Amino acid sequence: MEVEVSLATYKRLIQHLTTESDTLGDVVNRLLDAFEGASDVQRNQEEVSKSEMSRWIGKGVQLPVGTELRHVNKDGTQVLGVVERDGLRVGEDLYPSLSAAGRGVEGYYLNGWTYWRYLDSTTKNWEEMGRLRAKDDQK
Repeated sequence: MEVEVSLATYKRLIQHLTTESDTLGDVVNRLLDAFEGASDVQRNQEEVSKSEMSRWIGKGVQLPVGTELRHVNKDGTQVLGVVERDGLRVGEDLYPSLSAAGRGVEGYYLNGWTYWRYLDSTTKNWEEMGRLRAKDDQK
């Protein structure tokens, strides 16, 4: 089966390839999972093998490669980031930490753990990343 997409859409899709063996079908499936609410941090941590886990930056929190994070500005516009093995990709830029990514977006220093949110599988809400750090600190 062939599916036709515009060149612009193709370019957007290939930006989400995470490994050399990743296919456009894998990217589309991840995007559909995220759209349907299945691509959240807690479920992915259980399902993704250790070889696919990202080496996340801070406080012992590890996020699966491909996890989507977001920030909603006061005007309602959204900033989206995708976890890669070496940090958080926002647009075409790769940042080594949550705070660096937030600073890259906003242009000033901020706390990335309060800036970024992840989709919580229990509440189905976008929760502050700092919640994961707090859970990890309690262990």
